[in-house]
Amino acid sequence: MEKIINFGLGKLNNSEHIGFHSSVSSFIPTASPEKIGAETLADPYGQAIDAEQDLVHRGTGSSTTAEKDALEPERDDYCSYIISEILNAARSPNSAKRDAYTALVPVISPYKGLASRPKNQETADIKGMVLDLRAPALAPHIAAVGIATDIDALETINDSYDQWEKQTVLDKPAAADTAAKRKAIDKLYGQITQRAYAMAVLATAEQPNAEAKEFVSNVNNLIQRTKTLYNQRIAQLKADRTKKETGK
Repeated sequence: MEKIINFGLGKLNNSEHIGFHSSVSSFIPTASPEKIGAETLADPYGQAIDAEQDLVHRGTGSSTTAEKDALEPERDDYCSYIISEILNAARSPNSAKRDAYTALVPVISPYKGLASRPKNQETADIKGMVLDLRAPALAPHIAAVGIATDIDALETINDSYDQWEKQTVLDKPAAADTAAKRKAIDKLYGQITQRAYAMAVLATAEQPNAEAKEFVSNVNNLIQRTKTLYNQRIAQLKADRTKKETGK
């Protein structure tokens, strides 16, 4: 009688983890909970899988990351544009713009390379730059360069980014809850598969248990498939990392 293949479920990502356990759960009704000794475990197992799915959706399925990712290049573009326009004013035939350059360069100098700073620092520094550029004495120079609306837009985008960043912090408990839920699901899975294997081993000619044997076989086949897909994913990640690092 084949044993359940030992497989480290902890290395699976959340999608793989949920997919694996959902498949195992789907084998239980086919085999019949009674035939594999899972009468009291099948429902808690299915409910725990649903709970993990909900937590993962709440933690990573929200638009928080997508919204931040969309705002990041946009605010970088505005930062670069505002600074570039001020620097370009030095070559303008318009004397008002050249005067603006002289007045504004000392203000923006601390903020050069802003887009390459750590994200939280960038958020704070953008707020500082916007505040500095809005000094009343600089208003005529900002008007001369024509970047007032761009500064307003940058402030709006940066504030939105800051709000999404704060939401990310609020979402972090979902990740911790997911880790605890995964452990609970893995424990239930271990109990179910151990009982199913025992039921299959205890089967006799007089009291056969083809259902338990089929369940064990199905789980092992699933483990083999999951292992293969996992290895393929890791290999692809390594290949992508190498390509990024070497450019080949």
